[in-house]
Amino acid sequence: MDFLRCENISLRPVARQDLPLLRQWGNDPELRGLTGSVIPKGEPDDEKFIQKVYDSEDRIWFSAWTEDKLFFLGIIFVKVFRG
Repeated sequence: MDFLRCENISLRPVARQDLPLLRQWGNDPELRGLTGSVIPKGEPDDEKFIQKVYDSEDRIWFSAWTEDKLFFLGIIFVKVFRG
């Protein structure tokens, strides 16, 4: 279910179904260089990541998709500031 939708992009909460593609991207040498990650990721890392997403109190994580849901664009988060 979409949390937010605009003209071309749809946002929904990060889900376990997103993890295989995120891991694939994270292990791609060209993309990994953009994130600063230097350690290959495996399935155990997926569980750590999804737990981090669900437990986060200062970030709200989203999966970004094209509006037609044909292309997964990546993940983003919104930083929550509490005063």
